Amino acid sequence: MERSTHSTGWTCLPPPPPEPAAPGRGVCAMSTSWRDKQQPSLINFIAAFLAANSYRLNFLSISPDFIFNNGELSVAFIFKTNWDCQNEGAVFSRVNMLKRQLKHLYVVVAVPTKEQNESFNRSYHKYGMKLGFPTFVPVTDPEMGFEKIVKIAHALGVCKQQDIISRLKNEREQAVQCTDSFLRVLTSIPGIDNHDANALAQAIGSIEAIAKASKKFILENTDLSTDKAETIVRLAAENIMSYYGSSSSGGRGGQRVEYGRTYVVRPKGRHQATIVWLHGLGDNGASWSQLLDSLSLPNIKWICPTAATQPVTAFGGFPCTAWFDVEDTSVDGRDDIEGLDASAAHIANLLSSEPPDVKLGIGGFSMGAAASLYSAACYAHGKFASGIPYPITLSAVISLSGWLPCSRTLRGKMESSHIAARRAASLPILLSHGRADEVVSYRNAERSSDTLRSSGFLYLHFKSYNGLGHYTIPEEMDDVGKWLSSRLGLDRSR
Repeated sequence: MERSTHSTGWTCLPPPPPEPAAPGRGVCAMSTSWRDKQQPSLINFIAAFLAANSYRLNFLSISPDFIFNNGELSVAFIFKTNWDCQNEGAVFSRVNMLKRQLKHLYVVVAVPTKEQNESFNRSYHKYGMKLGFPTFVPVTDPEMGFEKIVKIAHALGVCKQQDIISRLKNEREQAVQCTDSFLRVLTSIPGIDNHDANALAQAIGSIEAIAKASKKFILENTDLSTDKAETIVRLAAENIMSYYGSSSSGGRGGQRVEYGRTYVVRPKGRHQATIVWLHGLGDNGASWSQLLDSLSLPNIKWICPTAATQPVTAFGGFPCTAWFDVEDTSVDGRDDIEGLDASAAHIANLLSSEPPDVKLGIGGFSMGAAASLYSAACYAHGKFASGIPYPITLSAVISLSGWLPCSRTLRGKMESSHIAARRAASLPILLSHGRADEVVSYRNAERSSDTLRSSGFLYLHFKSYNGLGHYTIPEEMDDVGKWLSSRLGLDRSR
């Protein structure tokens, strides 16, 4: 990741805040590290252009230079405002890292001279870029480049909105089908007709609620006869629930949490360990499953789930895949306890059916690393924050470029019981962090490590990497493999 070697005078001349945007297109998140490398005149142009196009501008610590959120779609951009012919590889190295983490990534490059344009074209093929993976957009000047960025983000947002409209139509059709099923189920009960079914729906609601309603409640709130109320009470629990099935889940606040697809990498040798690996904010399980499959760890089964899509405060409330809500990536940020609990429970559930002789672990990157460390705290404490018992035994926890949530209360929890202190002291934890990380600062990693140690997590190894930003490198992943083999006693044989 590129680092600034000069000052642009932000302490003297910050850009004016953008005009309040009319409700419309969405939110643009600009990387604070990218901002600090640019001339104030360009930032002023960007702020004004976004306001004119009904985008709200936020400054955040993010890996790409820009993220646009249009409804349910996030589009990321790398924006190179002046192509450096002497340092071509830095851009492509960053592209290769981010394209694995971001579904919609575009690279906009300003090449104002013939020499720069030729350098860009040569290096594009030299570094093995594939057309469209991701899409590169060369421009002649930065202002034109940003106009292109906004046009791309808006166009993709329009397409997504059309998809949403189509989906809403499908949902309406499904709602009609559900209504038909509702009537069909209730009218299958002897003596119950469409009028009775509609009366029950209006007074009580769902199939599940009707199945649990008492005779007295039915009689008081509908015009059904005593015989029909008795029939509903007698047959509903037996017939309706078995027909419909249960719709309950361990979601937040009693609401259903819809997680994305889970990817599994099977062990190539004897199955000795299973590790759930958690992606970062806005990513999915697929990208990490490919990387983990390439590691020389034949005895590990990897489970790579995809987080639920939910509104994220850091992105102005727009939705993306996230293990919990987050305002900023620091140990001082507000903790979404309910979201952390829900994700930790989902992770534990994924591991709960593994064979008893297989060791269990949790690891992750960035926000996934934070969720992993939260799971470590739940395991040591013996329960989730909700008070529900933690159901599995962990043998290893890995945090890459992450931070520790709920750090302010951890020490008190560990000191509350001897069992918690014993579990904490015996749990192997690997914290790995780049000293040049601009998204989750290295200082936050140090503070996370200090808090864990002072709370009794003594079996902790903290590994730092000079020059590493908010991404992974082969050296780091090789160190992860060595650490896992050592701590879990893997034979590394097939």
